[in-house]
Amino acid sequence: MWFVLFVVVLFLIRKLNIMKMSKVLSVAIVVCLIIGFSSCKKKGCMDPYAINYNEKAKKDDPDSPCLYASEDPENKNVVLQEFTAINCGACPGGHKVGDEIQAANPNDVVIMAIHGGTGLATPNGPDEVDLRTEWRNDLLSGWGTGGSFGYPMAFVNRRDFSSSGLSAWGGYGMYKSNWSAATDIVLAEPSYVNVAASSTINTETRELTVHAEAFFTADGALMNKLHIALLQNNILSAQSGSSSYSDLIDAATGLYKQQHILRHMITGSDGESLIETSSGTRFVKDFTYVIPADIDYDPTDSYPGAAYDLNNLEVVVYMSDAGTTEIISGAYSSWRD
Repeated sequence: MWFVLFVVVLFLIRKLNIMKMSKVLSVAIVVCLIIGFSSCKKKGCMDPYAINYNEKAKKDDPDSPCLYASEDPENKNVVLQEFTAINCGACPGGHKVGDEIQAANPNDVVIMAIHGGTGLATPNGPDEVDLRTEWRNDLLSGWGTGGSFGYPMAFVNRRDFSSSGLSAWGGYGMYKSNWSAATDIVLAEPSYVNVAASSTINTETRELTVHAEAFFTADGALMNKLHIALLQNNILSAQSGSSSYSDLIDAATGLYKQQHILRHMITGSDGESLIETSSGTRFVKDFTYVIPADIDYDPTDSYPGAAYDLNNLEVVVYMSDAGTTEIISGAYSSWRD
């Protein structure tokens, strides 16, 4: 391309009868034209999900990377952590309630469906897939009562709503009839931090890269924790109580479409610690995870674990107060090719 440009410039110089100019001047003209041509290829953020997206950019600018967490004060988003089970007849009703809450509050509600433990979550029948996760007990830790609970049960931002009369089992745990009211309370509150992420997958190596960000619009806690969860949608499995919810059934197989299933906590049980939490601070970090072919919670039984489908994944990023473990806000990651 540069050779062609050089030839064109020389032709123009001859055409303009300025070949008598000094060679230095001629070269200077060529260089200026080349620089001018190359500068036409405008640099900037090319990701439309970024807050600094430049629709005129033709090339990403490494000196001015894409940013995702807004600097404008916003209200909190809800992170609904739903504890559920494949042999729980009431659980599809809980899934339905969660979906309705999310649909009523687009972009403001994140759902994590968490299978685990013994009993109802343990597969024991035809077409059942083992959806249990090793992270279930860690997420339940410190939930408030230390006792048993019934499915479906959910935390809304890991907050104790007992004073509002919404906690069925004490502590964070609530039955599905209270999730909507708790959601409304959280969504009306200002958040001191905005979180966002952009993710990519190398389909050959199966490496997931999550570019996570947080921007503190006000002072945060003494220490905050950033958490990243990998979820999967449309896992087909038998599910007790699903016959009443035809819209959640796969027409081809007759099996239930399990949604928002927690597969992995990329930041582990504790999350990523943030000690710089003052107003105006932006946290940026990339996290990677090589996605396995599947997860089999109990290889000794005859029930298969669910295979990872790279086309049906969700990445969730959320921020908690390290002292109270309450979740401040969260969001789904966008995807970038």
